[in-house]
Amino acid sequence: MLNNKLLRLALILVLLGLIWFYQFHVAKETNAPINVISQKFDESRPKTNNSVAKTTDIPAKEQLSSMQISQQNDKDENSAWTYSQLYQKYRLSYRCYDPYRRMHHAKADFDYVEEYRKLFKRRNIKNQDSPSAEQIERLETFLTQCLSLYDQIAARDDFVPIPEQDNYWNATRVYIEDWLLSYPTTTANELYLKKSWQLRNAWLKKLDALLQATHGDNTLNDEEIATIKQQIKDLHSERWDQRRALAEAFTTEMSEAYDQMIASLQDKLKDQLHVDKAYRNELLQQWNTQTLTLESRLLDGPVESYQMITETLNLTLGHTFNPPGGGGYQRFIGRRIQAMIPEYEILSDRLMVLSEVRMPTHFDLLYPFANQWLMCERGLACGPHSEWMTERCLGIATNQADAMACNQSVDRYFLDFLLSPNQAIDINGLKSMLQELYGS
Repeated sequence: MLNNKLLRLALILVLLGLIWFYQFHVAKETNAPINVISQKFDESRPKTNNSVAKTTDIPAKEQLSSMQISQQNDKDENSAWTYSQLYQKYRLSYRCYDPYRRMHHAKADFDYVEEYRKLFKRRNIKNQDSPSAEQIERLETFLTQCLSLYDQIAARDDFVPIPEQDNYWNATRVYIEDWLLSYPTTTANELYLKKSWQLRNAWLKKLDALLQATHGDNTLNDEEIATIKQQIKDLHSERWDQRRALAEAFTTEMSEAYDQMIASLQDKLKDQLHVDKAYRNELLQQWNTQTLTLESRLLDGPVESYQMITETLNLTLGHTFNPPGGGGYQRFIGRRIQAMIPEYEILSDRLMVLSEVRMPTHFDLLYPFANQWLMCERGLACGPHSEWMTERCLGIATNQADAMACNQSVDRYFLDFLLSPNQAIDINGLKSMLQELYGS
């Protein structure tokens, strides 16, 4: 009996040993999960805002590998462009607005090149009935660049596309604008450009706040405002119906009577706005300080920073403002900003008093060319396929395509095709003045 008990005990011990041995080695070979308790919290990492602790499933080995590959791909993608190259992508995305917008609203069989041909004659003033073969070739290259950039940005995980039914806005440009605020730099010039970009972003945000403070806050409620707007709309419709019904019997006096009623209601909407003047003055002082900071950076740094700051302080590219209360988008370009902020003097106006030109319209004609010429001499890309020459060749910015600009550098185009001898002398004088102010 005793021997049987000893035998059973021995068998149990052997069996337990085998189970322990199997579990130990299988666990070792299958990479058991890391002991969470042994993982120490890194005090140098920022804490999250979540106050409730969350349990996290520890990823398996395959998941960890996938995560590492994904992170490496993100790192590679982020380093695919230098900061300067990303900035040029922003400038391209800005010029791609029209193709992006038209393709967003287009049907499946939309042909942008054919649409360009149709619009060419109406937009062009160079006595050219249709675009040249070189212009079409340049257009196709430009479209390829636009679509390639869109695809590259749209492939990013955090890019938010525009729903097809929505009105178009340049999501590609907006994405790159935000990305430039934190994108890494590798050179001193890139660091300078990035700082200028960050200051520009702050300047525009302060401008928005100042525009809103200048616009004022509604003192009427939403229902009262909606009623007045509907009355204005009804008066427009009534005037149109009366003009159509009465034909020649619809007199100028009748039209002016409608104008007065509409203007009276529009004044009512304007007069009900309350402007906090003290707050507005505070914002204006802050914005003036930011303006001086930006202007001081024209003296140093790469030419790309100079270009960006002059465009910003001149509002060359314009700025879109949406008044509170849904007043509709307003776009301010150049001196139009003074309709809302009369205290602001755009950069070119401050330069005009230093020049020999006294007529604003004449100065506005000459200054952009003089400034562009100066930037070319400072190292900005100004060859036949540069941004500025592509715009002139295709009419992207001016809506006035010029086939003579398609194979020229900026300086040769100025001297050989665009400027008269007297204009060239005046522009060279302005360029010399800018050179003295801002150096080489």
